Amino acid sequence: MANRKGRRVVLSALLLTVLVVVALGWWNRSALLALVQDGPPADRGRPPPLVEVAPVEQREIEARLQATGTLKPDETVTITARSRGRVDAVLFDEGDPVTRHQALVLLERRRDQARVKEAAAQVAQTARELARLEALADDSFVSETELEQARAGASAARAELRISSEDLADRIIDAPFEGLIGRRQVSPGALLEPGTPVASLSRIQPLDLLLDVPGTELPRIQTGRSVVATTPAYPQRTFHGRITFVAPEVAEDTRTLALEATFANADQRLQPGMFMTAELITSRREVLQVPEAAVIAEGPSKHLFVVEQEAASRDSAESSPTKPEQNEAEPPPEPRKQDSAAAVSRARPDTAENASASAGAGAGAGAGEQDGAGTKSREGSAGRPPNSSARVERRAVQTGIRRGGWVEITSGVSAGEQVVVSGLQGLRDAMRVRIADDQNAPGEQSASSPGIADDEAGSSGSAGPADEHKSGADRLDGKRPDGEKR
Repeated sequence: MANRKGRRVVLSALLLTVLVVVALGWWNRSALLALVQDGPPADRGRPPPLVEVAPVEQREIEARLQATGTLKPDETVTITARSRGRVDAVLFDEGDPVTRHQALVLLERRRDQARVKEAAAQVAQTARELARLEALADDSFVSETELEQARAGASAARAELRISSEDLADRIIDAPFEGLIGRRQVSPGALLEPGTPVASLSRIQPLDLLLDVPGTELPRIQTGRSVVATTPAYPQRTFHGRITFVAPEVAEDTRTLALEATFANADQRLQPGMFMTAELITSRREVLQVPEAAVIAEGPSKHLFVVEQEAASRDSAESSPTKPEQNEAEPPPEPRKQDSAAAVSRARPDTAENASASAGAGAGAGAGEQDGAGTKSREGSAGRPPNSSARVERRAVQTGIRRGGWVEITSGVSAGEQVVVSGLQGLRDAMRVRIADDQNAPGEQSASSPGIADDEAGSSGSAGPADEHKSGADRLDGKRPDGEKR
């Protein structure tokens, strides 16, 4: 008997324990659902955070490829001697700019000048002899053979003069084109042989930049495309050029593609041999972009918060206390202080005080009407109620090119969607937020809100009459008609 009672007690205790556990589990489930839907208990009493949003925009972006290279002259040559001779004078300094055909080095040329004079005299003599014979030939005093010999002698003399003149010209070493003279390699008195180097000459207007880029970029690189380059020599300046040469094939050993970009170098600030970093504009296209502030990076993944459009409209409607038609048709209720004042005025027929109370009530009603109109005006200007609430969706995205404070979004959003750009700290998926209007930034509130100002004006306008009625009521309480005190 005792065992049966003990067994019943144990079973009852177990059943009670199971019921308690089930009840606690159900309560915890309800609390968890409430937490997921409404947020932590500490957040339920707080207003939703204020955020700023920006639309996803379709914008043009430039795809750029960065490469480094070295400047080289557009033309460069080593100037050499054309004939054997001793240097008589050097007419340039290293680094001098020179023009085409400007004399650089003079060789001894006295003998060549004498040969030119001798050849010129021979030309003159043969010309006179030919003229004399031609005059005699008219009278048949000279044979045709003598006349042909005279003509050949005159032609040979002219040829000798040309050769002597060219030899004399070779005694002057000049510049073949305009450019800058490099290092001098001769000195006065030196004996030069044909082909002896004298100096180097480089054309620096324009200059060419030699670049190597990955061979995979070949389909996107074309001659004529723009190039923007910088150099450590002028860190605050950018130089603009164009691609003028693209190698027809990729190098087998490096798998790179050789390019040349040409820079006008009108001010001659750039010099051959300078190192430059260039950005090649390979394409321009329209892409979806958002402000960089909207994108949150967590390791390799990136996400942003998108305002739910339907939720935004529904929440805006729910957050509005009254409809616009009601605000226009019905003025807001008057303060209770005015109601008490009106009651006292009815108890004591005082014409002046009643008129003052009516004026105060009218001022309060007018202020309420102005407040309603101001609220409606603000709603219409922004397209939504100021600081309207909505829910945000945490959405993973893929990003592309970043430039100028904007980032390309390759997947995850659509054009026209609103993304949060300010007030991101503490945001969670499906969290309710307040969207700041155009005048207020997150964390700020307008210092002169029309509705607040009108409410204060209405309250201050009705305070005077109410105080007067209150003092009248006090006088009634102090001395009632039947002589009794309240």
